[in-house]
Amino acid sequence: MSKQVNFGIIGIGGIGRIHAELFKHIPKANLVAIVDIDKRKIEEASFSLKVKGYSDHILMLKNEDIDAVYIATPPYTHLHLIRDIAKAGKHILCEKPLAHTLEDAEEIIKIVKSNKVKMMVGFQKRFNIILMEAKKLIDNGIIGKINFIRMSERISLKTFEKTSNWLYNRGMGGGVIIEASVHAWDLMRWITNQEIKEVFAKGKTIIVNNGKFDELFGAIVSFKDNAIALVDYTFSLPKNSPLDSKLEIIGESGMIYIDLLNQSIMVNSEVGIDIGGAKIKGLTYPDVLQHSIYGGAHRRKVEYFIECILNNIDPIPNGEDGLKALKIAFAIIESIEKGEKIILDSK
Repeated sequence: MSKQVNFGIIGIGGIGRIHAELFKHIPKANLVAIVDIDKRKIEEASFSLKVKGYSDHILMLKNEDIDAVYIATPPYTHLHLIRDIAKAGKHILCEKPLAHTLEDAEEIIKIVKSNKVKMMVGFQKRFNIILMEAKKLIDNGIIGKINFIRMSERISLKTFEKTSNWLYNRGMGGGVIIEASVHAWDLMRWITNQEIKEVFAKGKTIIVNNGKFDELFGAIVSFKDNAIALVDYTFSLPKNSPLDSKLEIIGESGMIYIDLLNQSIMVNSEVGIDIGGAKIKGLTYPDVLQHSIYGGAHRRKVEYFIECILNNIDPIPNGEDGLKALKIAFAIIESIEKGEKIILDSK
């Protein structure tokens, strides 16, 4: 293999377009082609990115010299896409959540193993420089044994004008529990080196277009070493609210407090700034820690994945990590619906 990895992207919406721009700025990445079912998006993106555009991923896999594919489509599409990509012998960088059901996630892991390709799940928080620093401090014993964690992630879907039906449908992998909170479960497993053993949650679920939409939840979770965490997530902040993301970690001999919104750049624009596909006017805070093309978490994630391919390393987080995060998310749903504690060890 050459010193570059040839990429294809399936799904050129918000996060897919962000990654398309990233690939253009990473020396070892070569974006070859993009795929989307929306022909208007393909025409515009292929022209501006100067790459080939397809409406059928099979044609891309057949016609293009591609080493790896980045999947940025809704969770319910992941299984059939991964089956085709793995069968073609291409490596896979898949957006979270890994799938919309546990059954699909388990099948994806089998497919990847049987076709002997590499797959990484896009949990970019592991590559956020502040969180990487926090993990280093924890691993070096700076705060001692972890006793308590508090994490909140509050987002405004109204700000980003998200109207995709799947995002409001639990059965398609949408809603704040499946689509978003998997980030929390993966982050806490990674940063603590501990597994979550039980959860208890309350939440708000409404019906949108005949489907269940998990709008917000609060949960108490406990770890195998008896540390506990309080976690709350919501999609329902008012329009034009900036992301509110905080993490507190308290140990026996120290604590870490992280405000992921408290960054080094603030913008107030009458013209509007593009953030995740939304044109936001007025005062806002671009999420450079995640999205910067120069050194954000998404870029470091892609660079790490490229090095894994070039050096024949099995990437982390992998399919098993994606499945574990998804299992915790479904345990949150079960706890809300049953009104009782759910023990994950029994699953």
